[in-house]
Amino acid sequence: DVRAAAAVALAKMAALSEDAREIIVEEGGGELFLQLLQAEKISVKRKAAQGLGILLLSQRNCEGIRDLLLSDVSLKTLQEAAGCSDAMVSYGLSLCLRNATMRQVVEQDEEAEMMQRLKMMAEPDEKGKARRGEELELEMEKIKKQRAEVEEQTAAFRERFIRARGTRVIAELARKESLGIHHLLSHVLLALSLNPNTRGILVQDGAMKTLCALGKNMTEEDTAVYRKNSLFEQDGGKSEKISAEEVRLRAAHAMAKIASSTNPSLFSDSLIHDLIPFLLLLLRSDSELAQFEAALALTNVATLGEEVKDAILRKRGWNDLESLVASDNPKVRMAGTGGLCNLVTSERILKEIFEKTDKGKRHVRLFLVLSQSEDSETVQYAVSALANLSAYRPALELIAEGEGNGLSKLVELLKNGEEKIMHPAAHTLLSVIQEDTNGKWTQTCLQLGMLPPLLLLRQTLSPSKPCYEVAVELLELLAKTHGTPRTTAEAIERGGHDVSSHGEGEDEDEEE
Repeated sequence: DVRAAAAVALAKMAALSEDAREIIVEEGGGELFLQLLQAEKISVKRKAAQGLGILLLSQRNCEGIRDLLLSDVSLKTLQEAAGCSDAMVSYGLSLCLRNATMRQVVEQDEEAEMMQRLKMMAEPDEKGKARRGEELELEMEKIKKQRAEVEEQTAAFRERFIRARGTRVIAELARKESLGIHHLLSHVLLALSLNPNTRGILVQDGAMKTLCALGKNMTEEDTAVYRKNSLFEQDGGKSEKISAEEVRLRAAHAMAKIASSTNPSLFSDSLIHDLIPFLLLLLRSDSELAQFEAALALTNVATLGEEVKDAILRKRGWNDLESLVASDNPKVRMAGTGGLCNLVTSERILKEIFEKTDKGKRHVRLFLVLSQSEDSETVQYAVSALANLSAYRPALELIAEGEGNGLSKLVELLKNGEEKIMHPAAHTLLSVIQEDTNGKWTQTCLQLGMLPPLLLLRQTLSPSKPCYEVAVELLELLAKTHGTPRTTAEAIERGGHDVSSHGEGEDEDEEE
């Protein structure tokens, strides 16, 4: 009873001010709260969890408490406390982790900034306002530097927490049927997913499964139960404002961040099956950042094969990605194009292209249009999709003879200057020439001026570059079938013959 009373008193004093938290930390309050988490009495555990969370709000001593949490003994204590059946204990621990992993806004700094602005406005003359303006600028630089330091410290803690396998504590807390707890943990896992270097560890420790549990689709009855379990003394009724959809979107965003840069082969088949609906949910959200990261994640997981591609398409993933390429945001447009590029060789899409349905024609025309975008990454994805399609004769026919003026666009892309774009463009044109049974496509390409950029690529690129190899193969094929020069030197030796219209001149000679 004495320890329970002490825990209550300390927790309340810690909530009073920064100075009170500093004294409690210096006197070993953090260690004391961790010890009290092991108490048998639930009321003691509750206040210990709450007090620990409040101490982590300390601006001057937060690092000391964070370091304390990362020891093996402390993590074991947190893990055991997380398994406590009392939801209020779990809520307090979730609040503790939220405060530890997220940068806290420095309210004192915001107040200082506001006071400086008010003083500047109160100055009677311009000279005084200018002086106050300089003081405000110095104060803002100080605040900016301090916030950067806090964010750097917080990011370092998040990485150490993950590497210490602290996410196992989160998995245990997530078992509680409480919307308030899930709300806090979704914030924690979204913060932990920010660092690409530790996302693989998150996957190994089951963070994706935990996120699926946090973001599960709940009925109204489920939501009512979860909300009822969230109305704790610490919560202050905030759970009434928390929606299950909000938690679901935040969990989906964390999953998208992890899946966008993690080797998808680390994901089990069942996890992929659970992940796809969350990513598609984000694609349909209003947040451009969420749309961007969800599209990157879908692009990544689509590399796993036909079964995954089909699962995405069956849930209307193609339509959702198509909507992104109309975005005004170039990053969103690029990510959407990347997703379509990785889906275009799926059996379902190829069937539409092979049958030359209106949908199939639109697919090819879309990539031709996107290949003319101002953003080079979007162009790269679009022309790579065309290169993938060039392995199929029906697709080549739509590229060469369809409404999109495909050959003209591909020839122009040879002059782009970026090898990542010129290489797939040259590869596509090579397929066009190889599949040209009557010479019509080749003549068109030559008339459009395909030969000069090919000769330039052979002359300027290193022989070790893939684009050089394709350019040489194209030139050799053209020399064999149409007698065009193989090199720039050979073209010059021919006395300045107009290589861009070489094929047309030969036809005239034959007619004569």
